[in-house]
Amino acid sequence: MDNLLNLVNYKVGPFLLIVFLTPAAQYLVLLGNPSTRFGFDSLIGNSFSWKFIGVFIVWALIWLKIPSKKFAGPAHDKGGVIFYQANGEIYYFATVTSFVLINCFNPSISTHIYENMGPILATLNLIALLICCHLMFQAKASHHANKSLQNNSSHPLIYQFYHGLELSPRILGVDVKQLTNCRVGMMLWQILILAFLFARWNHQLLGFSNAHFDNVFLQSFYIYMFFRWETGYFNTLDFTMDKTGWMLVWGCLVWIPSLYTFSSYFLVLNIPNLGLLVEGGMFILGLSAIWCHSEVDCQKESFKNANGKKIKIWGQPAKTLEINYTNSEGIEKKSQLLISGWWGIGRKMNYSFDIVSTLLWCLYAGFGNGVWPYACLIFVTILLIHRVFRDEERCRSKYEEGWKKYCSIVEYRMIPHIF
Repeated sequence: MDNLLNLVNYKVGPFLLIVFLTPAAQYLVLLGNPSTRFGFDSLIGNSFSWKFIGVFIVWALIWLKIPSKKFAGPAHDKGGVIFYQANGEIYYFATVTSFVLINCFNPSISTHIYENMGPILATLNLIALLICCHLMFQAKASHHANKSLQNNSSHPLIYQFYHGLELSPRILGVDVKQLTNCRVGMMLWQILILAFLFARWNHQLLGFSNAHFDNVFLQSFYIYMFFRWETGYFNTLDFTMDKTGWMLVWGCLVWIPSLYTFSSYFLVLNIPNLGLLVEGGMFILGLSAIWCHSEVDCQKESFKNANGKKIKIWGQPAKTLEINYTNSEGIEKKSQLLISGWWGIGRKMNYSFDIVSTLLWCLYAGFGNGVWPYACLIFVTILLIHRVFRDEERCRSKYEEGWKKYCSIVEYRMIPHIF
C-alpha cells in the first residue's frame, strides 16, 4: 500500500497534474469565447502576446528594483532573513492608472487582449516552464542548495520539478515568489478583468453591463486589498513552507490569469438578466465579505506587529493564549496565539470569507450556463479546505499539547457550530 501511495504522490500525481492542467487553462478560453479557434499560436503565443507579457514582466521587475521600504520576511532556507519590496499598494495604483490611461488613448488594446487570450496563456505557459527549468538547474548547480535539497533530492525528477527544490530562489536579483505571485499573477488578474470589461464596453453591439461591472469591481476590490496587505502575505504557507516549483510558478503565472479571471471573461459575451435588486444585493454582500476577509487578516497582522504590546480588537483588549513548545533545535520556547475577534470565532475565518467572496462574483454569471463559470469557486473551496488541514498539521506538529488547548478554546475552523 505504501508503495502505491508513493507512486501516486511522487510520480503519477505530479505528472498527471502537469499534463492535465496545462491544456485545461487553454480550454477555458474556448469555453468563454466559442468564436476562438485553437491554433499554433495557442501553443507558442504570437507577436502580440509576447510583447504584452514581456512589457508586463519588465514593468513588474522595475517595481521590484525601485528603492523603497523593505519588509523582513521569514528565515531563508540558505540562512538569514528574506527582505521583500514593500511597495505593493503603490505598484497596484500605478499599474491600474497606467492601463486605464492607455485605454483612453488606445481603446482597441483591451479588445486585442480579449481576442488573444489563447496566445497570452500559451506565452505564460512557456515562460513558467522556462523559469521552472532554470530554478531546477540553478538549485542543483549551486553548492548553497545542499540544505534545501536534503528532503527532495531523493524523490523522482518529476516530483522535484513539480514541488521545487528551494524555498526562496531568486532570479535577476528578485525573489521568484514575489515576482510570479504578487507582481505578475495577481496584477495580471486585475489587468485582464479590466480589459474584458473595456472590451465589452467598447463593442458597439455589446456595450456596458451592470452585472459585468459589479463582477469586475468586486474582484478589483479584493485584489486591491491583497496588495494593501501584501507584506502580511509573506508570512503565509506559500512563502514559509512551499518550495518554488511548477506548482507555485505555473499556478501564479497561468492558473490565476486563466481560472480566476474566467467569470469576467465569460461575461463579455454572456450577460444573464439577474435584475438590479438581485445584483445590488450581491454587490453589497460581496463588498462585506471582502472587507471581513481583510479585517481577519489585519487583526492577525496587528497582533504580530504589536510585539507583545497590548492591542484592542473590536474595542476590547485582545485575548491571547500563551503556550510552551520545543523547537527543532530542542530549545524550549513560548508563543502566543490570538483568540480575540474573528480569531476567537474560527481558526480560519479568512478562508470562509474568501470562499464567500468568490461565490458572489461568480454568481453574476447566472444559473443557466453550466458549471464552468463556477470553476474558480470549486477550485478555491477545495484549495482552502485542503490548506486548512495542512496548516493545522504544521501547527499540531509545532505546538503539540498547546495546539490541543488552543483548539479546545477556538473549536471551529471555518463555520461556527458546523465546521
